[in-house]
Formats: sequence, structure tokens, C-alpha cells
Amino acid sequence: MAQKKTYTEEQKAEILKKASESSITEASKEFGVDRKTIRSWKASDSLAADAIEAKKKTRAAGRKVRDALTTAAEKAAGDVKEAAEKAVTVEQIEVGKVKAKQTRNAAEKKAVKDEKAAVKAAKKETKAAQKPAAKLKTVKLNMVFQSPLGSEITPEQVALKVPKEATDVYVKIDENKIYWVGKNGETGAVDIW
Repeated sequence: MAQKKTYTEEQKAEILKKASESSITEASKEFGVDRKTIRSWKASDSLAADAIEAKKKTRAAGRKVRDALTTAAEKAAGDVKEAAEKAVTVEQIEVGKVKAKQTRNAAEKKAVKDEKAAVKAAKKETKAAQKPAAKLKTVKLNMVFQSPLGSEITPEQVALKVPKEATDVYVKIDENKIYWVGKNGETGAVDIW
């Protein structure tokens, strides 16, 4: 029985190169290798090359898919982040609108309250001035008006000198006059002494 010879990968590559350049028969004669063996190497090499090529294509396609998925995932993540930021921004705007409305309402309520308080205080003062107690208090005072020459007159005496329809009275001692305004807007003046 003949002993089986083994060839290194480099030797196989050299033989296959010769076979592809010329023919399998010529390579068989030159290197002393059976034609069937060269054909099987060629087929095996072709299958290996096809497998390698298929692996390359598969890997390239896988890389493309991976890159596409990564890009899509990154874009989706960016879109989600942007949408979340917009949502937060929209939410913040809505909160700001609500706060601004509350602030305006509070300011309006305070203005109305202050206005009511001012009207109430004015009414209170007017009412207090019209009360008989305030009038009585001024009447209870012992008021006496003196001229530089020493003449004197009291509010009661002034009231007696003006007509009954008088509503406002102005006493000017230095002019020796009592000026009055009536209910209908008529005016007049009277000497004090």
C-alpha cells in the first residue's frame, strides 16, 4: 500500500495556482499529485472561498443592519429625548400660565378689596361728620373768635347772623365779614360787628 503524502497549505495553494493558470492535468504532472486530489482541493478551496465570501457578505450585511439599527435607535432616543424635553417645556409653560393667572387674580382681588376699603373708610368719615354727636361736640366746645381790637363773637352768634338757607359759612375776622353759601348756590356776606 502506498503511503499517503500530506501537503502544507502553502503547497496546496501553489498547486491550485498552477491549476488555475494552466490546467489541472498540467499541475498534476508537474507536482506529481493525482488529478482527483487537485479537483477536491479546488472544490474544497472553492467552497471555502464561497463560505468565506458568504461569511464576508453576511458580516457586511450584519454590520449594515447593526449600523442601521444603531442609527435608528440613536435617532429614536434623540426623538424621545426631544419629545420629553418639549413635553417638559410645554408642561412648564402650562404651569407658568396657571401661576400667572393666579397672580393676576390675586392682584385683582387685592385691588378690589383695597378699593372697597377706601370707599368704606370715606363713607365712614362722611357718616361720622354727619352724626349729631360730632356736631354736638363742636357745639359743646366754647368757641370764641376775637378780633385784633378785642371784639368777640361765638359760633351761635355767627349762626344767628346768616340766613336759615345757608349751608356753608366762612368767617374772616380781619375783614369783619361772614361769607355764606345757600342751598341753591346763592351767596352772600354779612358784617360781624
